[in-house]
Amino acid sequence: MAKIYIILRPFTRGVAKGLELQGAEVKILRVPETLPAEVLAKMEASPAPFDIAVTNVSVPVETDDILFGSTRFGGVPQQFK
Repeated sequence: MAKIYIILRPFTRGVAKGLELQGAEVKILRVPETLPAEVLAKMEASPAPFDIAVTNVSVPVETDDILFGSTRFGGVPQQFK
């Protein structure tokens, strides 16, 4: 079973909490899913976390830093390429 979001949620929240303790303003966003629903169903993927906003990658983000987390093989998500 692909528990992608279930595994990432505590990691993401922990990183955010650590940054906030240092005085940073944190905004957690996710990129749009690119896999078809049929493929996700075959993978038995967990549902996407609908409480985390999806970012539109064509809109610039006003920020000092961006942290990309849990990318496949350490690369930038395909949606940003």
